[in-house]
Amino acid sequence: MNPATHFLAGWLIANVDHLERRDRALVTLAAVIPDADGLGILSDIAIRNQETDLAFYGQYHHVLAHNLLFGLLLAAAGYALS
Repeated sequence: MNPATHFLAGWLIANVDHLERRDRALVTLAAVIPDADGLGILSDIAIRNQETDLAFYGQYHHVLAHNLLFGLLLAAAGYALS
């Protein structure tokens, strides 16, 4: 999904219950954080015409932050911040 879709889905989920403003922000942020690995596309664009191809986005998007371990770390961080 698009990061904007992740943001809006998180925001909608956070507003289902009567949460404090800070908790709503944490839920919304938790919905967007897994797409942070998508920022690798910026490095791919920056070096696309050079001989060395890093391919961060192509190889690592959905690998680094879309897995169970990252989800558990994100849940633990959210718990610690709430």
